[in-house]
Amino acid sequence: MAKSIWQRAALAATGILLLGALAGCAAAGAAAVTAPPKAQTKAPPKAGFTDTKTVENLQVTLMADPYKVGENKFMVDLNQTDVKTVEAQIIMQSMGHGQVLDLVQTSPGHWEASSKVIDMVGPWMIRVQAVTAADAELTATFMTQVKE
Repeated sequence: MAKSIWQRAALAATGILLLGALAGCAAAGAAAVTAPPKAQTKAPPKAGFTDTKTVENLQVTLMADPYKVGENKFMVDLNQTDVKTVEAQIIMQSMGHGQVLDLVQTSPGHWEASSKVIDMVGPWMIRVQAVTAADAELTATFMTQVKE
């Protein structure tokens, strides 16, 4: 059934009145608030690089922070504490350059070093080599991408 122009106008007027009433309630509610809303806390964005590889029975977790061009801190966590030395070979294969870092043990199973070896964005390979007390050389290879 078709509605007359007067019925349509009445429906439109009712809709406008409802919208005005809702807007007034919203304004009154906003004015009644005395304290500012709490700031929402967001988790900080994940920075750096973290990956884990297992070689034989040795679990190697490599972390690099902030993992960008410039100074970076390289950290290696091992699930074994009978490791004598740890080194990280950080290589940009496509450009033919890199550096070998001797990591220092800062606590049982945790090794660290800092370097500016990351000097450009692109693909990098990081080989972590651990020498155990039994003189076994175990190597975990990580393929990574440095972004701006």
